[in-house]
Amino acid sequence: MNYMDNQITRGQFLKTLATASMGAQFAGSPFVAEAKVKNTDNQRNESDFPVRGFHIDLRSEVMTISALKEFANVLASLGINTIVMEYEATYPYKNNLTLRNKNAYSREEIKDFITHCSKLNIDVVPLQESLGHVQYILRHDKYADLRISRQILSQVDPLNKKAIQLFKELIGDMISLHDSPYVHIGGDEVRHLTNKKFHSYVEKHGISKLYTQYMKQICQIVIDHGKTPLLWADMILKHPEAVEDLPIDKAIFIDWNYGWNINMFGNISALQKKGCTFWGAPALRSSPDNYFITRWEKHFNNLRDYIPYSRKSNYKGMIMTSWSTSGIYGYKWEDNDGQLLEMFPIRNVYPLSGFHILVEAFAKSLQEDKSLKPQEFVMEYAQKRYGLNRSDAEKLWTYFAHKQILVREGHPDNHQSISQLVQNFGAIKQKIDEIKPQQNIKEFEHFKLMAAIREFYLQGLELQEMMDSYDGKRENRKKIQARIGALSNNSEILNKRFIALNHDFLKNPELKRLNDLRNERLHNLKERYDNFIFTSKYGESTL
Repeated sequence: MNYMDNQITRGQFLKTLATASMGAQFAGSPFVAEAKVKNTDNQRNESDFPVRGFHIDLRSEVMTISALKEFANVLASLGINTIVMEYEATYPYKNNLTLRNKNAYSREEIKDFITHCSKLNIDVVPLQESLGHVQYILRHDKYADLRISRQILSQVDPLNKKAIQLFKELIGDMISLHDSPYVHIGGDEVRHLTNKKFHSYVEKHGISKLYTQYMKQICQIVIDHGKTPLLWADMILKHPEAVEDLPIDKAIFIDWNYGWNINMFGNISALQKKGCTFWGAPALRSSPDNYFITRWEKHFNNLRDYIPYSRKSNYKGMIMTSWSTSGIYGYKWEDNDGQLLEMFPIRNVYPLSGFHILVEAFAKSLQEDKSLKPQEFVMEYAQKRYGLNRSDAEKLWTYFAHKQILVREGHPDNHQSISQLVQNFGAIKQKIDEIKPQQNIKEFEHFKLMAAIREFYLQGLELQEMMDSYDGKRENRKKIQARIGALSNNSEILNKRFIALNHDFLKNPELKRLNDLRNERLHNLKERYDNFIFTSKYGESTL
């Protein structure tokens, strides 16, 4: 139901939604236990971004249908009117059953979710990657003839006519369940256009044409269904000379920018002058975020800087992206010439359940003329949302403003030692552990758990350093044993905390996968320690 159909105001609609839907339905929600409807007084006219969207990445960290519905309710209460669903293998393809993974939804669940969103006046846009980021398709032998070469699984061959036929079927399938006027066809980060297989074509037509001749056909599939194709903008910005090969009067380009120079991919205003329509896309989770790092201040600053720019640049929509993974995968093959047995994401992050504060910051940035002031926003949010006093609100901001340092090959990016990182972050964690929220306690617990997971990770790195320098002395072996014992006990506690906070949010296989991932380093170090003991007892250690 569109709230305008019954001639009620937006505010009345949201009030009805809040009182009718946010009671029992939101009990235990990881997003909102005591949701408040936003006061729309003094907020800017929404027409500057007619499309106000949120991107849900289901390639990894797959949400339950109940969690998706609850999240849709929250988004509606914040003025969001569009959800872009990146399903990949969780989509219940009708005729391509091979593509479904163990976390795939049923077609009835998808219909139910779309119906639920329709009642909230939220448009659900399907995203079907159609050129790059298609590992979930090309991993299967059934589709191997679409590969560029045997071990390139991320991109189909853009000169292979069978690829067009496949995506015609897949896109048609998605359209059969989604009534959105839009279909997102991806098109980003296409990394293999320079492959030697295309040398002759590129010499004759150019690399830009290789991209546009293919994406033009994919666009046409969508247009033939009476829909508008959406494309990520990075590739056409890199190859602007061929933009008019695409149906620019019937397509929309989404400029994704997570904090870098506006024209990093190419000259946006030049394409606007040629008639291209743009939407914008900041990020709630993006690199260098991983399971053990969240650069909170980076994301707040992204909202502060990018949304005002997009408004001034006449972007027609804004989609908050929220990446569960980078889309780069590791592989386990049967043998050199055999079947792919397993595919796993290289980068993982904390689940979306822990980022409600950034969802609200995004909504506020859309609603107001002035740029977001991150510290001011967090201070106000902490006091109103969690009932914190000013001192504790400042502690929370200190946690968000702390730059969590990447560790590469055992070396922190800031040239500190691992022990210094452990000590410095321990002090930050202690401050957030001291905070006792008076309301929305479950939401706040995610911050504490994320801090605990990072500390566990850093302590695991510290243990690894100890073991790398192990000299065979008994007293040092005892220190290692004690540290393993402490981390093992903490591991069990973190497992339980993670499940308690996310059991109603993520599907069960994802809960297990993320707990196992966090514990993998400790498991490997335990095996190394057992080898120390064995070699000390039965033979000379070579370590």
